[in-house]
Amino acid sequence: MSVKVKIGVILLVLLSLFSLINFGVQIGLIHPQLVKIEQEQANANILRVKRAFERELNDLEKFSKDWGSKGGAYFFIKDTNATFVESNLGITTYKNNDLTHIALLNYEGGVLFSKSVDLESSKEYQLNSLNEKINQLVNKISNMPMKKTIKGYFLTERTPIFVVVTPVFKTDDRGHSSGVIVMARPINDNLLLKISAETGVLFEISINKTNKSDGIIFVEKTLEKYHLRQELEGLFGVNSIQINMMHLRRIAQEGMASLETIVWVNITSFLVLFLMVQFLISRMIIKPVSAMIQTAKKMRSNLNIELDEDSKNDEVSEMVSELNFMIEHIQVQNHGLIKSNEKLNELARIDPLTGLFNRRALDEILDKEWKRLFREKKPLSVILCDIDFFKKLNDKYGHQKGDEALIA
Repeated sequence: MSVKVKIGVILLVLLSLFSLINFGVQIGLIHPQLVKIEQEQANANILRVKRAFERELNDLEKFSKDWGSKGGAYFFIKDTNATFVESNLGITTYKNNDLTHIALLNYEGGVLFSKSVDLESSKEYQLNSLNEKINQLVNKISNMPMKKTIKGYFLTERTPIFVVVTPVFKTDDRGHSSGVIVMARPINDNLLLKISAETGVLFEISINKTNKSDGIIFVEKTLEKYHLRQELEGLFGVNSIQINMMHLRRIAQEGMASLETIVWVNITSFLVLFLMVQFLISRMIIKPVSAMIQTAKKMRSNLNIELDEDSKNDEVSEMVSELNFMIEHIQVQNHGLIKSNEKLNELARIDPLTGLFNRRALDEILDKEWKRLFREKKPLSVILCDIDFFKKLNDKYGHQKGDEALIA
């Protein structure tokens, strides 16, 4: 496996590990935070609706106290003045204040006035279910050392309503309460649209006649939405009103889409980076190293070569320079070795005394000429010479004179 391939494999492994770690961090850390934010937002939305219902109930309480503290209601409960009913409890009072029921009672359980009005048709009707429970509320208030308002939600035969039962005092709030005033406001479509516009939350209401629960319940969780429910406990602990809300999971969906985009951007960026690194490695490392390898291969048969050097001041250039120095040094040594071999070859073929070719040279020349003349179909002639009585010369005058005679 080449160095280029090895480096590419290492970079791809690192890229894969980084992508996996990045994806794991986003899924394991960022996405749960997005889900948490989304759930908190859903909780906040349904709590805004709940607080809007509570504000409506508090507004009815305030109106009931203000209306009952004018003084007329206190004395009406005392003496049941018919003039008070004509001037204060007509249909106009119901419509102008969005009231569906008004009742005045004393603490003995006597109902001095009670009337329910359909606000759309302006016709009277009977709220039997509420009338059956009013005495329980009156008894509860009468047993309080400090008379306090009782308020809550109640389900009638027609629609859910806000109910406020307020003790009636004189105008200056002094003395004893003469009785209670009961006011009810309908929880109708107009009110739901009003609350939805105020809170910016779409919701529906339903009635729970059986089980009660506290707090916010996530009824259903899917990838697209949450179904939340908030209980508004009924006035008598039964028939609670349920706020049902569907919360679209835009944060998680958009967050996951963003995470996927980030992952793909990271992968694309690292692929581009991988190609750039591969290109740079190929130009700065692989190419010079390949050139050195090719040069080393050529040095097997030819030492008269040299590596190309560039002007870059880096480790690869320095290594090329050092290799060129080594090649130059090898070339010098090789040249000296060639000269020495040539000299040795010459000494091996020439007789040192006479300077003539010796037996080895004779054999080489004879073999070469034999082959040449054999190809050319020509004869070969050999002349042999011998010096007569040369031994007597050596014996008489000595070997030194004999050598001189041979040289001459």
